[in-house]
Amino acid sequence: MSVGALLYAAGMVLAALASSGWMFFAGNALLIGVGVGATTYPLALAAVGKRFAEHNRTLALGIASAGGSLGQFLYAFALGQIDAAFNWSEIFLIFASSIILIVLFSRALLPPKQADTSTSAPAAQQIDWRSIGAAFKVRDYQLLNLGFFVCGFHIAFCPYICRGLWRTAACRHQLLQNLLR
Repeated sequence: MSVGALLYAAGMVLAALASSGWMFFAGNALLIGVGVGATTYPLALAAVGKRFAEHNRTLALGIASAGGSLGQFLYAFALGQIDAAFNWSEIFLIFASSIILIVLFSRALLPPKQADTSTSAPAAQQIDWRSIGAAFKVRDYQLLNLGFFVCGFHIAFCPYICRGLWRTAACRHQLLQNLLR
């Protein structure tokens, strides 16, 4: 998760300082895309789930999920407040610096160190591609993924589509949606 956050922040910086369309694409589409993919809900929730004991796990997962939604709410609000004072590249740099907080917080999700009493290395986990293929055939799983796509799509593009509206209309839309979630 730390590497993902660093890629995410580097992509924000590269996009902000881009002197060509290709540099902007490399920062925005490639580095930010990989960074977001490496810091997204499933990975964060998996880390939280591994970190907490079974009797505390549900509460910890609920707090982590609520924290993610609160973060979206706060970022949309912050964008609405600073949009008039800074240009887009300065906002990218401000948000890039805040992404570094992920690196600090992800350290708290590392499992506690235990004394190594084994003499052999643990077996590497294998990806069960048959199970993944079977999941994609289940309608509920397909709808869940479609829901994540729609959510990510409108979060990414709504502020750009709504640019012609009142300056904070896109931010207010995002705030309202996150409150209703």
